Amino acid sequence: MICLTQRRTPLRFLLDCFRPDVLARRLACPAVLLAVVLGVCFFAPVMVRAEAGDIETIDKAVKTAGAIGPVEMDSIRGFIATQVKHLKELTSPEGMTKAREKLVNEIKGVGDPASAAYTSAYLGEMATALRTAVAAKDIPLPAKINMGIVLHRLALNPEPSLIPLAEQMLQDSADAIAISGMKSTGSLLTVAVPLGPAKAKELLDAMTNSVSSHGFSGPLTDDFYRQIKFAVESNPAIFSVVVPALLKVYAQRVDLYKNGVPEWPASDFQPMSLLSAQAQWGNPAFSQQDQTRVMQLVVQLLTSASAQLTAAQAPSAENKEQLAALLKNTAEAIGVIGKQVNNTALVAAAAPGRGIGPNSNQAALAPVITALVNGITAAFPKAAGSPAPSATQSAVSGS
Repeated sequence: MICLTQRRTPLRFLLDCFRPDVLARRLACPAVLLAVVLGVCFFAPVMVRAEAGDIETIDKAVKTAGAIGPVEMDSIRGFIATQVKHLKELTSPEGMTKAREKLVNEIKGVGDPASAAYTSAYLGEMATALRTAVAAKDIPLPAKINMGIVLHRLALNPEPSLIPLAEQMLQDSADAIAISGMKSTGSLLTVAVPLGPAKAKELLDAMTNSVSSHGFSGPLTDDFYRQIKFAVESNPAIFSVVVPALLKVYAQRVDLYKNGVPEWPASDFQPMSLLSAQAQWGNPAFSQQDQTRVMQLVVQLLTSASAQLTAAQAPSAENKEQLAALLKNTAEAIGVIGKQVNNTALVAAAAPGRGIGPNSNQAALAPVITALVNGITAAFPKAAGSPAPSATQSAVSGS
Protein backbone atom coordinates (compact mmCIF):
# COMPACT_ATOMS: atom_id res chain seq x y z
CA MET A 1 0.00 0.00 0.00
CA ILE A 2 1.35 3.40 -0.98
CA CYS A 3 1.56 6.03 1.73
CA LEU A 4 0.28 9.31 0.27
CA THR A 5 2.40 11.36 2.67
CA GLN A 6 5.57 10.05 0.93
CA ARG A 7 4.56 11.23 -2.59
CA ARG A 8 6.65 14.13 -3.97
CA THR A 9 5.30 16.87 -6.18
CA PRO A 10 7.31 17.79 -9.34
CA LEU A 11 8.57 20.92 -7.59
CA ARG A 12 9.70 18.94 -4.55
CA PHE A 13 11.46 16.48 -6.86
CA LEU A 14 13.38 19.24 -8.63
CA LEU A 15 14.40 20.86 -5.35
CA ASP A 16 15.62 17.53 -4.02
CA CYS A 17 17.75 17.07 -7.14
CA PHE A 18 19.85 20.05 -6.10
CA ARG A 19 20.40 18.96 -2.51
CA PRO A 20 24.16 18.46 -1.98
CA ASP A 21 23.78 14.91 -0.71
CA VAL A 22 21.59 13.94 -3.69
CA LEU A 23 23.92 15.60 -6.23
CA ALA A 24 26.96 13.89 -4.77
CA ARG A 25 25.27 10.50 -4.84
CA ARG A 26 24.11 10.89 -8.47
CA LEU A 27 27.37 12.31 -9.82
CA ALA A 28 29.17 9.34 -8.32
CA CYS A 29 27.48 7.29 -11.04
CA PRO A 30 29.82 7.30 -14.13
CA ALA A 31 26.92 7.29 -16.59
CA VAL A 32 25.29 10.35 -15.02
CA LEU A 33 28.61 12.20 -14.82
CA LEU A 34 29.36 11.47 -18.47
CA ALA A 35 25.91 12.75 -19.52
CA VAL A 36 26.46 16.01 -17.62
CA VAL A 37 29.89 16.58 -19.17
CA LEU A 38 28.65 15.87 -22.71
CA GLY A 39 25.66 18.17 -22.20
CA VAL A 40 27.87 21.07 -21.12
CA CYS A 41 30.29 20.52 -24.01
CA PHE A 42 27.47 20.35 -26.55
CA PHE A 43 25.43 23.33 -25.46
CA ALA A 44 28.17 25.68 -24.25
CA PRO A 45 29.26 26.92 -27.74
CA VAL A 46 25.78 28.10 -28.67
CA MET A 47 24.87 29.76 -25.37
CA VAL A 48 24.86 33.56 -25.30
CA ARG A 49 26.25 34.64 -21.97
CA ALA A 50 26.24 38.22 -20.75
CA GLU A 51 29.71 38.56 -19.27
CA ALA A 52 30.92 41.29 -16.97
CA GLY A 53 31.57 44.42 -19.01
CA ASP A 54 29.22 43.46 -21.86
CA ILE A 55 26.99 46.30 -23.06
CA GLU A 56 23.85 45.12 -24.82
CA THR A 57 22.16 48.48 -25.44
CA ILE A 58 22.90 52.19 -25.57
CA ASP A 59 20.90 54.59 -23.42
CA LYS A 60 18.50 57.01 -25.05
CA ALA A 61 20.37 59.91 -23.41
CA VAL A 62 23.50 58.96 -25.35
CA LYS A 63 21.61 58.63 -28.63
CA THR A 64 20.09 62.08 -28.34
CA ALA A 65 23.14 63.88 -26.94
CA GLY A 66 24.03 67.07 -28.77
CA ALA A 67 27.73 66.41 -28.12
CA ILE A 68 29.54 63.12 -27.56
CA GLY A 69 32.01 63.23 -24.70
CA PRO A 70 34.23 60.54 -23.16
CA VAL A 71 31.38 58.99 -21.13
CA GLU A 72 29.08 58.71 -24.14
CA MET A 73 31.93 57.41 -26.28
CA ASP A 74 32.70 54.68 -23.75
CA SER A 75 29.08 53.51 -23.98
CA ILE A 76 29.16 53.45 -27.79
CA ARG A 77 32.53 51.74 -27.91
CA GLY A 78 31.53 49.14 -25.31
CA PHE A 79 28.29 48.27 -27.08
CA ILE A 80 29.97 47.86 -30.48
CA ALA A 81 32.80 45.80 -28.98
CA THR A 82 30.26 43.49 -27.30
CA GLN A 83 28.28 42.85 -30.48
CA VAL A 84 31.40 42.37 -32.61
CA LYS A 85 32.60 39.86 -30.03
CA HIS A 86 29.28 38.01 -30.36
CA LEU A 87 29.64 37.97 -34.15
CA LYS A 88 33.15 36.55 -33.90
CA GLU A 89 32.58 33.96 -31.18
CA LEU A 90 29.03 32.65 -31.51
CA THR A 91 28.45 29.48 -33.46
CA SER A 92 24.67 29.88 -33.24
CA PRO A 93 23.20 31.47 -36.43
CA GLU A 94 20.42 32.97 -34.32
CA GLY A 95 22.93 34.59 -31.98
CA MET A 96 24.96 36.04 -34.84
CA THR A 97 21.82 37.40 -36.46
CA LYS A 98 20.78 39.02 -33.18
CA ALA A 99 24.18 40.68 -32.77
CA ARG A 100 24.15 41.85 -36.42
CA GLU A 101 20.67 43.36 -36.09
CA LYS A 102 21.66 45.11 -32.88
CA LEU A 103 24.61 46.76 -34.63
CA VAL A 104 22.32 47.95 -37.42
CA ASN A 105 19.40 49.06 -35.27
CA GLU A 106 21.29 50.83 -32.50
CA ILE A 107 22.02 53.68 -34.91
CA LYS A 108 18.37 54.65 -34.56
CA GLY A 109 16.90 56.76 -31.82
CA VAL A 110 14.41 55.51 -29.24
CA GLY A 111 11.28 57.56 -29.68
CA ASP A 112 13.26 60.67 -30.54
CA PRO A 113 15.59 60.73 -33.57
CA ALA A 114 19.25 60.03 -32.90
CA SER A 115 21.38 63.17 -32.88
CA ALA A 116 23.83 63.96 -35.66
CA ALA A 117 26.67 63.85 -33.15
CA TYR A 118 25.69 60.35 -32.01
CA THR A 119 25.21 59.08 -35.56
CA SER A 120 28.64 60.32 -36.63
CA ALA A 121 30.36 58.91 -33.54
CA TYR A 122 28.57 55.57 -33.82
CA LEU A 123 29.39 55.06 -37.50
CA GLY A 124 33.00 56.12 -37.01
CA GLU A 125 33.52 53.72 -34.12
CA MET A 126 31.65 50.97 -35.97
CA ALA A 127 33.88 51.33 -39.03
CA THR A 128 37.03 51.20 -36.88
CA ALA A 129 35.88 48.14 -34.94
CA LEU A 130 34.80 46.22 -38.03
CA ARG A 131 38.01 47.03 -39.90
CA THR A 132 40.01 45.60 -37.02
CA ALA A 133 37.78 42.52 -36.84
CA VAL A 134 37.79 41.84 -40.57
CA ALA A 135 41.59 42.08 -40.65
CA ALA A 136 41.99 39.39 -37.96
CA LYS A 137 43.35 36.10 -39.32
CA ASP A 138 41.21 33.89 -37.10
CA ILE A 139 37.82 35.44 -37.84
CA PRO A 140 35.25 32.93 -39.19
CA LEU A 141 33.87 33.52 -42.67
CA PRO A 142 30.22 33.69 -41.45
CA ALA A 143 31.22 36.48 -39.08
CA LYS A 144 32.83 38.43 -41.92
CA ILE A 145 29.75 37.99 -44.08
CA ASN A 146 27.55 39.33 -41.29
CA MET A 147 29.87 42.30 -40.91
CA GLY A 148 29.50 42.94 -44.63
CA ILE A 149 25.72 42.91 -44.20
CA VAL A 150 26.06 45.46 -41.39
CA LEU A 151 28.14 47.68 -43.67
CA HIS A 152 25.63 47.40 -46.50
CA ARG A 153 22.68 48.24 -44.24
CA LEU A 154 24.41 51.21 -42.61
CA ALA A 155 25.65 52.52 -45.97
CA LEU A 156 22.06 53.08 -47.04
CA ASN A 157 22.57 56.33 -45.12
CA PRO A 158 26.18 56.83 -46.27
CA GLU A 159 28.92 58.46 -44.23
CA PRO A 160 32.53 58.96 -45.40
CA SER A 161 33.77 57.04 -42.34
CA LEU A 162 32.42 53.81 -43.88
CA ILE A 163 34.45 54.12 -47.11
CA PRO A 164 37.72 52.60 -45.76
CA LEU A 165 35.79 49.58 -44.44
CA ALA A 166 34.21 49.01 -47.85
CA GLU A 167 37.61 49.29 -49.53
CA GLN A 168 39.08 46.77 -47.09
CA MET A 169 36.31 44.27 -47.79
CA LEU A 170 36.75 44.74 -51.54
CA GLN A 171 40.38 43.62 -51.12
CA ASP A 172 39.42 40.39 -49.34
CA SER A 173 40.36 37.20 -51.17
CA ALA A 174 36.97 35.57 -50.49
CA ASP A 175 34.35 36.32 -53.14
CA ALA A 176 31.59 36.52 -50.54
CA ILE A 177 33.38 39.25 -48.58
CA ALA A 178 34.33 41.24 -51.69
CA ILE A 179 30.69 41.12 -52.78
CA SER A 180 29.62 42.31 -49.32
CA GLY A 181 31.92 45.29 -49.72
CA MET A 182 30.78 45.96 -53.29
CA LYS A 183 27.12 46.12 -52.28
CA SER A 184 27.75 49.27 -50.24
CA THR A 185 29.76 51.18 -52.85
CA GLY A 186 26.89 52.69 -54.84
CA SER A 187 25.68 54.78 -51.94
CA LEU A 188 29.23 55.47 -50.71
CA LEU A 189 30.19 56.86 -54.13
CA THR A 190 27.59 59.56 -53.65
CA VAL A 191 29.54 60.86 -50.62
CA ALA A 192 33.03 60.03 -51.93
CA VAL A 193 32.81 62.06 -55.14
CA PRO A 194 31.98 65.36 -53.37
CA LEU A 195 35.09 64.86 -51.21
CA GLY A 196 37.26 65.39 -54.29
CA PRO A 197 38.92 63.50 -57.15
CA ALA A 198 41.43 61.70 -54.93
CA LYS A 199 38.78 60.11 -52.68
CA ALA A 200 36.60 59.19 -55.68
CA LYS A 201 39.60 57.62 -57.46
CA GLU A 202 40.51 55.64 -54.35
CA LEU A 203 37.07 54.04 -54.08
CA LEU A 204 36.65 53.48 -57.83
CA ASP A 205 40.11 51.88 -58.02
CA ALA A 206 39.20 49.57 -55.13
CA MET A 207 36.04 48.56 -57.00
CA THR A 208 37.68 47.88 -60.37
CA ASN A 209 40.67 46.13 -58.79
CA SER A 210 38.34 43.89 -56.80
CA VAL A 211 36.53 42.79 -59.96
CA SER A 212 39.77 42.00 -61.79
CA SER A 213 41.49 40.30 -58.83
CA HIS A 214 38.50 37.98 -58.48
CA GLY A 215 38.73 36.89 -62.10
CA PHE A 216 35.75 38.97 -63.28
CA SER A 217 33.39 36.63 -61.44
CA GLY A 218 29.78 36.93 -62.49
CA PRO A 219 28.25 37.95 -59.15
CA LEU A 220 30.96 40.53 -58.37
CA THR A 221 30.88 42.04 -61.87
CA ASP A 222 27.10 42.20 -61.73
CA ASP A 223 27.21 44.05 -58.41
CA PHE A 224 29.87 46.43 -59.73
CA TYR A 225 27.64 47.39 -62.66
CA ARG A 226 24.63 47.80 -60.39
CA GLN A 227 26.46 50.01 -57.91
CA ILE A 228 27.75 52.32 -60.64
CA LYS A 229 24.23 52.58 -62.04
CA PHE A 230 22.78 53.23 -58.58
CA ALA A 231 25.30 56.00 -57.92
CA VAL A 232 24.53 57.77 -61.21
CA GLU A 233 20.78 57.44 -60.75
CA SER A 234 21.12 58.80 -57.19
CA ASN A 235 23.27 61.72 -58.29
CA PRO A 236 23.49 62.30 -62.07
CA ALA A 237 26.20 64.91 -61.52
CA ILE A 238 28.77 62.18 -60.80
CA PHE A 239 28.32 60.54 -64.21
CA SER A 240 31.54 61.89 -65.70
CA VAL A 241 33.52 60.71 -62.66
CA VAL A 242 32.33 57.10 -62.63
CA VAL A 243 31.90 56.33 -66.34
CA PRO A 244 35.64 55.73 -66.99
CA ALA A 245 35.69 53.03 -64.29
CA LEU A 246 32.55 51.53 -65.81
CA LEU A 247 34.13 51.44 -69.27
CA LYS A 248 37.32 49.94 -67.87
CA VAL A 249 35.51 46.89 -66.45
CA TYR A 250 33.17 46.68 -69.45
CA ALA A 251 36.15 46.56 -71.82
CA GLN A 252 37.85 43.86 -69.77
CA ARG A 253 34.70 41.75 -69.70
CA VAL A 254 34.08 42.22 -73.45
CA ASP A 255 37.59 40.98 -74.13
CA LEU A 256 36.80 37.67 -72.39
CA TYR A 257 34.27 36.73 -75.08
CA LYS A 258 37.07 36.19 -77.59
CA ASN A 259 38.00 32.91 -75.93
CA GLY A 260 34.83 31.76 -74.18
CA VAL A 261 31.81 32.83 -72.16
CA PRO A 262 32.45 34.58 -68.83
CA GLU A 263 30.20 34.00 -65.84
CA TRP A 264 26.80 35.64 -65.98
CA PRO A 265 27.06 37.00 -69.54
CA ALA A 266 23.62 38.65 -69.34
CA SER A 267 25.10 41.06 -66.77
CA ASP A 268 27.22 42.68 -69.49
CA PHE A 269 24.15 44.44 -70.81
CA GLN A 270 24.06 46.66 -67.72
CA PRO A 271 26.60 49.24 -68.96
CA MET A 272 24.48 49.82 -72.06
CA SER A 273 21.37 50.00 -69.90
CA LEU A 274 22.93 52.98 -68.13
CA LEU A 275 24.64 54.51 -71.17
CA SER A 276 21.52 54.34 -73.34
CA ALA A 277 19.41 56.05 -70.69
CA GLN A 278 17.49 59.10 -71.82
CA ALA A 279 19.66 62.20 -72.31
CA GLN A 280 23.03 60.47 -71.77
CA TRP A 281 24.01 60.86 -75.43
CA GLY A 282 23.26 64.55 -75.18
CA ASN A 283 25.06 64.86 -71.85
CA PRO A 284 28.08 67.22 -72.16
CA ALA A 285 29.81 65.12 -69.49
CA PHE A 286 29.78 62.15 -71.87
CA SER A 287 32.71 63.00 -74.13
CA GLN A 288 32.75 62.25 -77.85
CA GLN A 289 35.80 60.09 -77.29
CA ASP A 290 34.02 58.02 -74.64
CA GLN A 291 30.94 57.66 -76.85
CA THR A 292 33.14 56.33 -79.65
CA ARG A 293 34.82 53.96 -77.25
CA VAL A 294 31.45 52.60 -76.11
CA MET A 295 30.46 51.88 -79.70
CA GLN A 296 33.79 50.18 -80.38
CA LEU A 297 33.18 47.92 -77.38
CA VAL A 298 29.63 47.20 -78.49
CA VAL A 299 30.84 46.16 -81.96
CA GLN A 300 33.43 43.88 -80.37
CA LEU A 301 30.84 42.43 -77.97
CA LEU A 302 28.24 41.78 -80.68
CA THR A 303 30.82 40.02 -82.84
CA SER A 304 32.35 37.86 -80.09
CA ALA A 305 29.20 37.03 -78.12
CA SER A 306 27.27 36.03 -81.27
CA ALA A 307 30.16 33.74 -82.26
CA GLN A 308 29.98 32.10 -78.82
CA LEU A 309 26.20 31.61 -79.12
CA THR A 310 26.55 29.74 -82.41
CA ALA A 311 29.88 28.03 -81.69
CA ALA A 312 30.39 24.45 -82.84
CA GLN A 313 30.93 23.47 -79.21
CA ALA A 314 27.58 24.78 -78.03
CA PRO A 315 27.46 26.61 -74.69
CA SER A 316 25.32 25.32 -71.85
CA ALA A 317 21.56 25.92 -71.99
CA GLU A 318 21.88 28.59 -69.31
CA ASN A 319 24.67 30.38 -71.17
CA LYS A 320 22.70 30.23 -74.40
CA GLU A 321 19.77 31.93 -72.67
CA GLN A 322 22.04 34.60 -71.20
CA LEU A 323 24.01 35.20 -74.41
CA ALA A 324 20.77 35.60 -76.35
CA ALA A 325 19.47 38.05 -73.74
CA LEU A 326 22.75 39.99 -73.87
CA LEU A 327 22.64 40.33 -77.67
CA LYS A 328 18.94 41.14 -77.79
CA ASN A 329 19.11 43.76 -75.04
CA THR A 330 22.24 45.35 -76.49
CA ALA A 331 20.54 45.63 -79.89
CA GLU A 332 17.55 47.30 -78.25
CA ALA A 333 19.85 49.74 -76.44
CA ILE A 334 21.43 50.69 -79.78
CA GLY A 335 17.93 51.35 -81.11
CA VAL A 336 17.27 53.66 -78.17
CA ILE A 337 20.51 55.53 -78.84
CA GLY A 338 19.55 55.79 -82.52
CA LYS A 339 16.39 57.60 -81.48
CA GLN A 340 18.33 59.91 -79.17
CA VAL A 341 20.67 60.98 -81.97
CA ASN A 342 17.85 61.05 -84.54
CA ASN A 343 19.44 58.36 -86.72
CA THR A 344 16.61 56.39 -88.30
CA ALA A 345 19.02 54.08 -90.15
CA LEU A 346 20.55 53.00 -86.84
CA VAL A 347 17.10 52.41 -85.36
CA ALA A 348 16.17 50.26 -88.37
CA ALA A 349 19.43 48.28 -88.16
CA ALA A 350 18.79 47.50 -84.50
CA ALA A 351 15.18 46.39 -84.91
CA PRO A 352 15.83 42.78 -86.08
CA GLY A 353 17.86 42.21 -82.90
CA ARG A 354 14.61 41.85 -80.98
CA GLY A 355 14.21 38.45 -82.58
CA ILE A 356 17.47 36.99 -81.24
CA GLY A 357 16.85 33.92 -79.07
CA PRO A 358 18.80 31.05 -77.51
CA ASN A 359 18.11 28.83 -80.53
CA SER A 360 19.22 31.36 -83.14
CA ASN A 361 21.60 29.55 -85.51
CA GLN A 362 24.50 31.06 -87.39
CA ALA A 363 22.56 31.39 -90.65
CA ALA A 364 19.82 33.40 -88.94
CA LEU A 365 22.04 35.37 -86.56
CA ALA A 366 24.90 36.42 -88.87
CA PRO A 367 22.89 38.83 -91.08
CA VAL A 368 21.27 40.44 -88.00
CA ILE A 369 24.63 41.09 -86.33
CA THR A 370 26.24 42.23 -89.60
CA ALA A 371 23.47 44.74 -90.27
CA LEU A 372 23.67 46.06 -86.72
CA VAL A 373 27.45 46.43 -86.80
CA ASN A 374 27.24 48.19 -90.17
CA GLY A 375 24.60 50.52 -88.77
CA ILE A 376 26.79 51.38 -85.77
CA THR A 377 29.91 52.05 -87.85
CA ALA A 378 27.91 54.19 -90.28
CA ALA A 379 26.57 56.32 -87.43
CA PHE A 380 29.87 56.32 -85.54
CA PRO A 381 32.64 55.89 -88.16
CA LYS A 382 35.44 55.66 -85.59
CA ALA A 383 33.71 52.69 -83.95
CA ALA A 384 35.19 50.45 -86.64
CA GLY A 385 38.62 50.72 -85.01
CA SER A 386 39.95 49.14 -81.85
CA PRO A 387 38.68 50.60 -78.56
CA ALA A 388 40.70 53.68 -77.59
CA PRO A 389 41.44 54.72 -74.00
CA SER A 390 38.73 56.70 -72.26
CA ALA A 391 39.15 60.46 -72.40
CA THR A 392 39.22 60.68 -68.63
CA GLN A 393 40.48 57.22 -67.78
CA SER A 394 43.99 58.16 -66.68
CA ALA A 395 42.74 61.01 -64.55
CA VAL A 396 40.17 58.98 -62.65
CA SER A 397 41.05 55.28 -62.64
CA GLY A 398 44.76 55.40 -63.16
CA SER A 399 44.93 53.13 -66.19
